[in-house]
Amino acid sequence: MKIKVLIFVFLVYGVYADWDKPIRVDENCTTEMKRATLYTDQITRVTHYFWCQLDKNTGRFYLYYRRQIPQGILYPETILDISHSCEGVSIAGSSDGGRLYVAYNARRSRPRTSCNEDITDGCMDIYTLQSLDGGLSWSIPAVIPRKNLKDVRNRWAPKAIINPFTDRVWVFYLTQETEDMMYSIGYSSKPDNSILYNSEVLMNTRKELILDVTAALSNPGSLNIHLVWSGEANKVLTMNQMVSSNNGINWRGVGSVDKGFAGNMVSNIIMNARNMFIPFLQQMGSPTYIKTSTDGGSRWSSTQISQYSGLPDICLCFKSFGNDGAVFSLLNAKLGEGNYVGEFGYIDINNGKWIKGSKPFGNFILNYDPNIRCYVENGNYVVKAIAISENTNLYVTKNILS
Repeated sequence: MKIKVLIFVFLVYGVYADWDKPIRVDENCTTEMKRATLYTDQITRVTHYFWCQLDKNTGRFYLYYRRQIPQGILYPETILDISHSCEGVSIAGSSDGGRLYVAYNARRSRPRTSCNEDITDGCMDIYTLQSLDGGLSWSIPAVIPRKNLKDVRNRWAPKAIINPFTDRVWVFYLTQETEDMMYSIGYSSKPDNSILYNSEVLMNTRKELILDVTAALSNPGSLNIHLVWSGEANKVLTMNQMVSSNNGINWRGVGSVDKGFAGNMVSNIIMNARNMFIPFLQQMGSPTYIKTSTDGGSRWSSTQISQYSGLPDICLCFKSFGNDGAVFSLLNAKLGEGNYVGEFGYIDINNGKWIKGSKPFGNFILNYDPNIRCYVENGNYVVKAIAISENTNLYVTKNILS
């Protein structure tokens, strides 16, 4: 099966020559893989890959990591956590390329019978790792402190963001009260020059089914944090937003982004000055859109980026200060039951037009988790995309656009 898939990748590469031939990232995954993500440092151009891989002996998904230098050489893969079962990963990096901060949700390895989830593998919780030497060595996993050490809430879907000039890190996530099914957004921050995270802060503790949450700084080095989440209250789905202008100490609502669509879900938010972009899915079976605001979130417009359903990943790159930039999107478009094909496109910020690009992996059948990152080199955009193939191996490809 592996030989057959590799041959297929070579064939589709000839059709879409603007993307490099996909390279396999994992060394020898023969079980199952999920939640792959990548981070490319803007200074060193080193790319960091993370994924959750099933260990057939324990039944847990171990957190794997691999490092790739600009010359294309891949360091040997390593396992960062074997004590918990990994579910999803978020990465933030410092401005000098040396420090990486990882947040991921995983199930505790010991049973927690008061949880309402799978008690044989414990509750879901938020763990952190950090590297101070660009991924060459890593700290041991540490759990984000809870507000109440005796509570047993599930915590999941972390989103890590960083002030790259001070190394202050925030981790936002979802949490659920197991007794009354109340949902909250929780977050914790790591103060400047510290390795320990503060005790969590819980917000938005109303009776609402929160589907997802994401956050971003309005500018590198800014104190302004923009928080977006989608949820359902009183049978109405709404995409909401809040802003903090003082490092997350105080928050204020700034109105909804969208309201009334069945199944609204957001996957990411990216910002630069007052430009904001949010990819979202109204409902399964509907087209996929990107929401755009040019006034800090007061007014929003929608641009359709695919006729297919999916939650895309996006990245934002600028060639210079101002509006000389582009938003790149990778969507695993659902063509049929269990059948996903990667779609790529971008928005030119100068004119706001959506341009559909070629498929990064051709007609290669993919799993559901897309991931894309970009940077500027020699006046060109360099875009990297990763995807898990149908036989659960991880591939990366690259495109250079002027």
